[in-house]
Amino acid sequence: MASVRKISTKSAGTVWQARWRERGPDGHDRSCAKNFSSHRAARDYANIKEQTIERRGIGGARELGDIPLTKLTTAHVDNALSALLRQGGRSQRDPKQSRPLARSTVRRVHRILSVALGRAVKRHLIPGNPAADATPPETSSSSGPKGFSAQEVKALLDVAETKGPETLTLTALLLVTGLRRSEVLGVSFEDVDFEAGTLTVRRTVLEIAHQPVEREGGKSAAALRTISIPPALVAMLQAQKTRILEQALAWGPSYSRSPLYCLPGPDGKAMAPEYLSRRMRQLMQAAGISGRSPVHRWRHTSGSVLYDLTRNVKTVQQRLGHSSYHTTMSIYVHAAAERDREASEHFERILTTRNGKP
Repeated sequence: MASVRKISTKSAGTVWQARWRERGPDGHDRSCAKNFSSHRAARDYANIKEQTIERRGIGGARELGDIPLTKLTTAHVDNALSALLRQGGRSQRDPKQSRPLARSTVRRVHRILSVALGRAVKRHLIPGNPAADATPPETSSSSGPKGFSAQEVKALLDVAETKGPETLTLTALLLVTGLRRSEVLGVSFEDVDFEAGTLTVRRTVLEIAHQPVEREGGKSAAALRTISIPPALVAMLQAQKTRILEQALAWGPSYSRSPLYCLPGPDGKAMAPEYLSRRMRQLMQAAGISGRSPVHRWRHTSGSVLYDLTRNVKTVQQRLGHSSYHTTMSIYVHAAAERDREASEHFERILTTRNGKP
């Protein structure tokens, strides 16, 4: 970011100095300055310099932006990744400011860069992929596991049961399906096939200006999916439907809402996403479990259980509704209906064998 300040010199007296930082021939940042007789001239020059620097980019982009593609090396990529960890990229709130990026974000940048350079190799633009041998930062282990352990799942289900059947149903739904917060709030009883034991994701509930907003469709085409659910969860949802229909009578004869949400808010309307997060955070606290992402953590848990059971990445991807950028995985690995049913049966065992009680 360029700046202007007033200084005194022996030769010219009082002058206005434009100051900025740019990359030198040795590859290191350096402070630069130029003096002017008027504040306006210094300001205009500083603005020009600032715009030039921004066009070149900051952080990792600045590390690579001036290097010809044919001269790009693994060392350049490593330096760029390190710069992103130190300086980061432009802030969305203030484009003139930058902040260090998280290690997981820098790893994503490395993967994207590696894919792009790999395509350049296929098109014979460069002889090799310099990102292939680059070293992305290791993810920090201090944040702990992203999902719940088996002991924590049992504790949370036990506590949820004491909170009432609706809380237990909600917790079981998150565990079994791995739905996103917006997806679980959008599930209606029309989306549940009680006979076939399946659940279809077809709508979401988002939070805009602190209000729940219903949206048809999902995060992506892959998010619109039908998955198997175990008999234990089917029974919970059937009992939940009975409770919701009884509540609908209290809402009055004017109530004719469609869809009939499985987990509605007041008067049958969609539940606010933040309310769901607060509810699940309270459940974690009651079970003596700390950590962030009280809803999304269930998604990680469900995915981990699925992978441990099936060892089939495609099954996990399909059940969680992920869009994969791994072309080979998308084309050559196919989900099996038997595996999906097997996953459903595994969740059935989790839900029905806690202390020998359903």
